[in-house]
Amino acid sequence: MKLFKRRQKNVSNSVIPQEIQDYSQTEHREKMGIAVLVGFISLILTLIVLFGMFVGGRWMYRKLAGTDTKSNSTTVVEKSADEAKAVSKQDSQKDASNASEAAASTPASPAQQSENPTTPVTLSSSLPSTGPDLDL
Repeated sequence: MKLFKRRQKNVSNSVIPQEIQDYSQTEHREKMGIAVLVGFISLILTLIVLFGMFVGGRWMYRKLAGTDTKSNSTTVVEKSADEAKAVSKQDSQKDASNASEAAASTPASPAQQSENPTTPVTLSSSLPSTGPDLDL
């Protein structure tokens, strides 16, 4: 079965000097290091080129198809809980002061004073609008 080992080495290791064998092994290690480095760099470059082709293709498709129109969408910015509490406190203080000024400026009739000795203070809370501005 001489199919696999048909080629015989012409030179045996005993004839080659030790310095040349060491040089050959060192050269082989350097070639392997360079091969790994070139392979890694080619992988990175391939990924960069593929990403560029993907983004460029999307851009070109949008330009040719005309789907690059801007939509009229509104964004809703929500306030944090601390800001909402501060605003509601300010609103309630303003409403309370407005209600007390209104109660002091209009004298109550004696019948109203006997039924309700304290004047009710109505606080109108200002809730943020969460729905669309127009009725659909």
